Amino acid sequence: MNSEIEIEKNRKIDRIHKYGYGGIRLFLLLMLLGFSIDRIETISVTSYGIFGIGGATLNLHFLSTSYQLLILFFLIFTFVVKLTFTSTAGRAILLLYLCKTIGGDGLAGKLDHVVWFRSLAIVLVLWTLLSHVNIVPWLPNYLLLFEILKQNSFIFISHLTSHWICEIGDNKYENIKFFRYRYTYELLSIFLFVIDGSSTNKELVILDMTASLGYRLTNFVYTVM
Repeated sequence: MNSEIEIEKNRKIDRIHKYGYGGIRLFLLLMLLGFSIDRIETISVTSYGIFGIGGATLNLHFLSTSYQLLILFFLIFTFVVKLTFTSTAGRAILLLYLCKTIGGDGLAGKLDHVVWFRSLAIVLVLWTLLSHVNIVPWLPNYLLLFEILKQNSFIFISHLTSHWICEIGDNKYENIKFFRYRYTYELLSIFLFVIDGSSTNKELVILDMTASLGYRLTNFVYTVM
């Protein structure tokens, strides 16, 4: 019994280090990099924060299927609102974010839970139907989506690779603290920020960090509750 209590205590301390201290570290870096770019739309910051919080809540796997679907459809609704009411550049950043995140998770083997299989299937079915009937403004079909990724190929590939490195480290090498505590993410975010000076790239870095901050803080709150 004592050993189980000790294991749970160590697990809680580990998660506080990963998500609590990691959240503070990420917030400070976000502030530092954020001051060096032009103003970002409030709807963007809010939307990406919601993506991070929603993704973390789904990934904790403690909710019933009904609540998981409710969260998923709220995230889809947020995506549609953001896609509809943002600028052309904002739409490109949103699509780059979505594709690099799903692609990086998939390549790293992180889509290995029924929650993510079901979520991905629902997203793909809805995307196919809605883009075909053109109900959602600005939602591209798969050919147009590929063209957007092609036009921003350097940004997409660099962010996809970075995301894959972070997720493969967390998935395969979590016994190494450097990977488990996500120092890789901060270092690669700085690297991505400086290798391409375009506003699209820099905003993508900042907004991805915003989503990641939401993810870490959600996990921290769950840990200390």
